[in-house]
Amino acid sequence: MTKIRVIMFAALAVIVAFGVTGQALAQDSVANPHIHVATLGTVRVPHANIPDATTALNQGITAMGVAAPLDASSLDEWPCFGDEPSQANAADCSSIAAGGIVLGIPVQNWSLANCTNSSTGCGGQIYWTFEDDSTTGTLYVSITVKQGSTIIFGTGSVKLGTIKGAPGTIEVISDDGIAFLGAGSGSCATGITCGTAVSGPATITVATTIYTSKTVKVSIAGSAVINLE
Repeated sequence: MTKIRVIMFAALAVIVAFGVTGQALAQDSVANPHIHVATLGTVRVPHANIPDATTALNQGITAMGVAAPLDASSLDEWPCFGDEPSQANAADCSSIAAGGIVLGIPVQNWSLANCTNSSTGCGGQIYWTFEDDSTTGTLYVSITVKQGSTIIFGTGSVKLGTIKGAPGTIEVISDDGIAFLGAGSGSCATGITCGTAVSGPATITVATTIYTSKTVKVSIAGSAVINLE
């Protein structure tokens, strides 16, 4: 696979509805031909006491689950939030009550043969949720999958744009272009060396960072363990 696949999710809708300005994912952000990353949804939740809105990020769910099928508009059917009509894939979410979310079923055991197959890949989706109580800054995310010290998948740091949110915003980031194809394959972004995936556990680490100018304002990370068999 050599074609860079970038999901824009109707860039204007993402910009307006989901608190990210600028291009959702520029093609020069990632040299990885499998990855597409976008902010898929936000929903405001009530707070009795808002934390420090200038610095707060809070990690939520991290998992690798079943990849979403595409709907009639070629959008992923999930992740999506209930009662959030501004989502690009809102039609798929209209039956979900407010406060609910649809995610791919998390799976712990994945086929090594599929994940190292350039035609099929794992067929899974890495996703994570976080609460963003920051109101300014630039959002960057990354995904790294390692077995011991060997990186088998790495996006590098991907710029998603300028935060235009509000305290109590819940966001979901996902990537369903997962494959562990080894060195020179594109499973790792430029500057990251990929090794060969083998049978056994692998640790997924996701990072979410907000910068102000060139200074890290706040950063969080989440992890999950899968097993390749």
